[in-house]
Amino acid sequence: MTTATFSTLLLKRSYSSTKWRALIGLMFGVLLFSEPIWNSADNVNNPADANQLLGTVAVMIEVTLSGFASIYFEK
Repeated sequence: MTTATFSTLLLKRSYSSTKWRALIGLMFGVLLFSEPIWNSADNVNNPADANQLLGTVAVMIEVTLSGFASIYFEK
């Protein structure tokens, strides 16, 4: 999603609404597939001092930078 967004902004590419819907559908599919992991009652792998907000922000930053880097080096 971020790669397509940066491609649109930096490379001036345009994508059809069908492609955007496909990307959004793929994103929701991944979220729905990983949902059982979120609601797991087994917290063996989750340390008590884990900061979920910090982890989520770190992943979002990584995804954004990865999308930017892939388009930047394509340019």
